[in-house]
Amino acid sequence: MADHTYVQPAARALFEHLGLSDFDSVMSLSGGMTVSRHKSRNTMLIMPNMTAEHGWGDRRVYLKRDYRVPLKHVLEDLLARRLPRAQPLREWLAIERCQRRGIGVMRGLAWGQRSVLGIPRQAFILVEAVPGMETLHEATQRLCGPDAGGRPNGRLAAERRQLARELGEFVGRFHAGKLIWPDMVGKHIYLTPRSGENRTNRWDFHLIDVERLTRSRSPAKQTKDLIRLYRSLSPHGLSPTDLLRFALGYLNVEAEDWPAARRRIEQVFAWAGDLVRRSWASRRPRLPRADDAPRPEQLRFVRFGNVVVNHAFIPILQDSGLVSFGSVFRLNVGERLDKANIGSWRERWRLDLEDYQGSRRTLYLKRYQSPPLGEQLKRIFFRRAKRASAWWEWQRIRNLAAEGIGVPTPVGYGQKMRGFVERRSFLVTEAIPGESLERWVPRHLGPDGDVDWRTRRKLVGQLALLIRLLHEKKWAHRDLYLSHIFISHNADGQAVFRLIDLQRLFRPRWRWRRWRIKDLAALHYSTPAECVPATDRLRFLRHYFNVPRLTPAHRRLIRRVLAKTRRTARHNRPRP
Repeated sequence: MADHTYVQPAARALFEHLGLSDFDSVMSLSGGMTVSRHKSRNTMLIMPNMTAEHGWGDRRVYLKRDYRVPLKHVLEDLLARRLPRAQPLREWLAIERCQRRGIGVMRGLAWGQRSVLGIPRQAFILVEAVPGMETLHEATQRLCGPDAGGRPNGRLAAERRQLARELGEFVGRFHAGKLIWPDMVGKHIYLTPRSGENRTNRWDFHLIDVERLTRSRSPAKQTKDLIRLYRSLSPHGLSPTDLLRFALGYLNVEAEDWPAARRRIEQVFAWAGDLVRRSWASRRPRLPRADDAPRPEQLRFVRFGNVVVNHAFIPILQDSGLVSFGSVFRLNVGERLDKANIGSWRERWRLDLEDYQGSRRTLYLKRYQSPPLGEQLKRIFFRRAKRASAWWEWQRIRNLAAEGIGVPTPVGYGQKMRGFVERRSFLVTEAIPGESLERWVPRHLGPDGDVDWRTRRKLVGQLALLIRLLHEKKWAHRDLYLSHIFISHNADGQAVFRLIDLQRLFRPRWRWRRWRIKDLAALHYSTPAECVPATDRLRFLRHYFNVPRLTPAHRRLIRRVLAKTRRTARHNRPRP
């Protein structure tokens, strides 16, 4: 057994202050705050509380310890014909690579590794915290803002544009240094504002958790880095225009030489589709966000066995006695909402709950008990075999929320399975304020309506944008009637649309055109002709296709929608 330990000269005073002398003393150190824990490793935050005389001050350090090096890490090195190393030593070497290339990264202070016959068994690394004020994840969330559709104005908009460009330049330098990082996500990149007036850039970027950083010049691996970073930031409301600014910075080209810049962008960012075209289209108005709608990244969920609960609703659920899977199915209070076309194995309830502080919440509960064989087979073969019916709608709600589409706030779900067979499941969502368009349209857009023509046009365009965004993401609702679209108003009077009843929502692999026609036909069929004339429907189509005039291809699609609407009307016609 051999121990190898190295301490930077600048960190020896810190080692003495913490009472560390050898490998075992580091591995047994306690007293710090554990910030992350895994099966065989943890990370501890240490506040040395040393005076400035020691050259350290109030800076923070992190101690990462690996108590049992996984066998797969050893095999990875052996198969790559490398000397086996533990993750802490890999991170130390990665930090040195970044520093040689001028990439901001956390500062390494010490490392140690215990080996048996050349095979690493335990290891540690001590690093200094990066000087960043906030993570890229937090900065993007702040700059996008919680206002209408995440579109900031004024100073925040200029800061956001600058950040997109500088981030592209930083990642471009990173890849130009032949570095690949599988953990390139927003929470691992810190931003530090630069001081001084004569500065070209506004921020410095620093990386953390670089243990998986490697050297490679593979364009495919670089593309994976870019996709991973974009996906980690896209839930905050980034637009194709932001990605285009990132691309210009990444390729270090100027927009003045636009033909050459466009060719390079289309070559390197082919994974982003037609980025240039979509960047101009993204300048259209975005969907406004409801005042009471939480952002997807702000939701926290807690698992209790086979039940998952939104953290914000735990107090009111506990005060109402809904503390377990069984208590949800024993619940027999509230208003039961039955429909003639819903099977007896499905139940819908409206619950008005109140906690000890007098706060009231209205929730909707869906319960599924012993679905029939046909439903079981449909779920197994066309959805998820090991997931219950309630999970499907739960996941669809979270998916659409991440896409910026208004949906009910998820409260909780639970399931009990026996293999692939669903026994029972439930879904709880918060009630949406406002009312369905099925009731709202006749009262406000009918002959005696109180909505002026400017507001009417704005509502038509906003509804078309909602359906266009849904279909651009290749989602098919399959029940897109006015009764499943709710309208409410923010404090500033801005109308907000939200979709409900998403249990049939899916992404078709084949025959997408058919499902698109079905959704548009359902919307057209459920809209009263006396309330929404042909001019408004034509305006809806122009906004939906995002064109000033309809093309022959659009007209062919419209004819198929009208034909589907007539078939639906004949099918629903009352029989004598």
